[in-house]
Amino acid sequence: MSTKELLLSKIETMSQAELEELYTVVTEFLQSKRDKPPTSPFLERLGQIHIDGPEDFAENIDLYLNGGCLLPGNGIPRLIQEVR
Repeated sequence: MSTKELLLSKIETMSQAELEELYTVVTEFLQSKRDKPPTSPFLERLGQIHIDGPEDFAENIDLYLNGGCLLPGNGIPRLIQEVR
């Protein structure tokens, strides 16, 4: 039996009160599916991430994370200043 046939066979045995309750549940379920934005694959979403940082960020990430690359004059690590 298909899923639709199985559902219909169960529905045929339900009382009017149960059918009304089921209708409410099904309606809410379908509405939640329509309201939900479509999900995109993880790698596609990952490719949409853009990091706004210094040009040498990838080369010197260890220095930025440990405070080794500082902006002249204020001593604040560049990465922290970019976030603020």
